[in-house]
Amino acid sequence: MRKMYSNIERLLRTNTALAALCIISIGVLFILIRGSDSVPSSSTKPETMVIGGQHSFTSPTPEQALSASPLRHMPSPSKFTSFVYKGEKQFEINVVCKDAYYVILMFSNEVDYRTDTLSALYNTAERCTMKKSYRIAIPLTQHLTIGASYYIIRADEGAYGTWYDPY
Repeated sequence: MRKMYSNIERLLRTNTALAALCIISIGVLFILIRGSDSVPSSSTKPETMVIGGQHSFTSPTPEQALSASPLRHMPSPSKFTSFVYKGEKQFEINVVCKDAYYVILMFSNEVDYRTDTLSALYNTAERCTMKKSYRIAIPLTQHLTIGASYYIIRADEGAYGTWYDPY
C-alpha cells in the first residue's frame, strides 16, 4: 500500500508541475500579445485608434492607395467610355479581339478601379472566336442608380494571367 501511495504522490506532483508550467506559458503568451499592441507603428502602417477596446484602422488617402496599387500606371477612369444611367436594360459597346479573351468591367464614376478593382459592377471575360471587332450589349442591372455616371473598361486577356491594355 505504501508503494502505491508514493506512486500517486509522485503523479500528483508531476501533474501539479505541468499545470503550473501551462499557467506560466499562458501568462507569457498573454504578456507577449498585449506587449505587441504598444509597439509604435511605422510610417508605412495605417494609423490605428482604439474604440471601445477594439482596434479600427483608418483608410489610406486616395493618393496613398493609388501609389500602393499594382494598377497605378494604368489610365485614369476619365479615359474610358462613360455614360449616365437612364434606366436602360442594356448598353451597347464595341470590343476588339486581339487575344484569347476580351474583358469588360463597369464601375461607378465614384470609384477608381486602380485602387478598388473588387467594386466592379460588371465583370466578364468572353472567349474570342476570331480576331475581329464585336458589337455587344452589356446587361444593366437593378444595382445601378438612375442619373448616376458609370464607366466601362474594355481590355484584352490571354489564356493565362490577368487583363491588360485597357481601352
